[in-house]
Order: sequence, then structure tokens, then C-alpha cells
Amino acid sequence: MSPRVAPWAVVAATLFGAVWFATTMTVGGDRSALLIGETTDAHHQLEMACETCHAAPAFSSTAKAEKALNRACRKCHGKELKAAEDSHPRKKFRNPRMAAYWEKLDGRLCTSCHIEHRPEIARASAVTVAMDFCVACHSEGEQDVRSDREGQNVSAHALHAGAHLNVTDATRVMATLNVARGGLNGRIWGGGAGAVMVDGKLKARETMGGFAGVSHRWSDSVRSGAYFGWVENDTGDGVSAADMAGTNKAVQSLHANVIWSPVPRANIGFEVMHGWREVYTAGPSEPDSGEATRAQIGVQYGF
Repeated sequence: MSPRVAPWAVVAATLFGAVWFATTMTVGGDRSALLIGETTDAHHQLEMACETCHAAPAFSSTAKAEKALNRACRKCHGKELKAAEDSHPRKKFRNPRMAAYWEKLDGRLCTSCHIEHRPEIARASAVTVAMDFCVACHSEGEQDVRSDREGQNVSAHALHAGAHLNVTDATRVMATLNVARGGLNGRIWGGGAGAVMVDGKLKARETMGGFAGVSHRWSDSVRSGAYFGWVENDTGDGVSAADMAGTNKAVQSLHANVIWSPVPRANIGFEVMHGWREVYTAGPSEPDSGEATRAQIGVQYGF
């Protein structure tokens, strides 16, 4: 039989969580449990004061919250932006004649290119926009930056092997292995760009990744799993570590979760993740590296 939980216990736990969340956000205290991801560079100093960046009043609209967040960016980094002699300053994009470009890449907002709490895609200076972002605006007519460049091709191939085994009626193990020249899917494997430009020539990268896991169903309503994934990105022929600066050299992650289905079509899950990451640097030093742990809770209901 599935375990039953008293309704009062669910209500009490929900109220406790709501009170804790409201107190932490309004009165103060350790807010690290509320972080959705690590911050970059010196921003870790702000993790105990969320309102420094998230300055909009409670229950503000998305537009107002975004506006307040970007105002906080300029408040701290305004002098740096002026000193940088940026060829695409914010005032250029505020011109109404640039309105057609706002949906492609809104240069009025810092957060179009710099998103916090996303360490898995952040590069140097907290840049999170895709490396080919110029094409978002410069891809038509006289603005097409590709018009005076000769097309280049690079050979790419990949090998994928996978298997799963039902050890018992309740236990299942699975594994995959991927080898590629030209890069694996960046969102899944952290492989990033499959090819890079070196001295005006397109060069392919070599990538290897894998995944292994085990899942077990403890009862009709409770199941859990443990999974490990890894990927390594070699520079490839004719590509140096400096050419790959800011991209992933190696990524590994370990996940463990438990999922409870108290009623049909409803799932409540808890997962703990730990990740390791190495990033290529421009200088002769060893790759930058770091690790992080995250815990998350999810609730799902199918209608």
C-alpha cells in the first residue's frame, strides 16, 4: 500500500515554508538556500543581500523587475562602461530607430548578454550570450558581417553507443558513450562550440562524453535514481588552449534524486547535484576549475 500523509501535515509544512521564505526575504538571514545558481566573479559578495540587484518592490511586474535589475548593473559598472569606449553603447540601442533589433538582441539591457546564476554557460566577464551573437543583428543587407567572408567547411562525425539492463523488476541500469569530432550538443554535454575560428580558418574540436545511472522503484509511489555524467573537450589539431579561452575543457556531474507520487498524476521530487568544471584560459596557466553543489525540489501534476 502507498504511504498516506495526513492533510494537516502538508498544510503545516507549506505554512512553515512560506513563513520561512517571507522572513528570510524581508527581515534577513542566510539566503544561500534560495540561490538558483552560483554568482560570477566578485558578485559572490552580494549573495547575502539579494535586494542589491533585485531592487524592484515585491510583486512587481516582470518588466519593472527587469528594469530595476539592469539599473543596479549600471549603478555599479557605469564608470567601467564609459571607460571601455564601447562601440555599441546602450544609448545607441535606446534610439527608436533601433526598435526592430530589440527582439533580436536587446542592447538596452545588460541582462541580454550577462545572466547571473548560470555558471554552466558563463564565460569571462559573466558573458552568457552565444558566441555568434553578432549575427543576430548583422545578418541582412549591408549589415551582414558574413557577406565578405568565404564559406568554410569542416568535417564532423560522431559515434553514440548506449545500453540499459533491467537487473530486477524494480532496478534498471543504463549507460551511454559518445565520441565526436565537431562537438557534442552543448546544452546536454557542456561541449560548447563544435568548431572555432583560428587565424581565419575553421577548426573542429574533439569531444568525448558519457553517462551512467541506476534507478530503483521502492514501492508503487516511491522511486529514486543516481546518475553520473562527464564530458572532455580536446582542442583538436591546430587549436591551442588560448583559442578555446572561456570554453569548457571538462565537465562532470553527479545527481541523486527521490520521487514520490502521493496521488495519481502527481510527483514530488528532491534532487541533489554536484558538479565539477574546468575552463580553458588564454594564458599559459592551468585551466580554471571549480565545483558546486545544488539541491532542488520540484512538484509536477499532469492534467
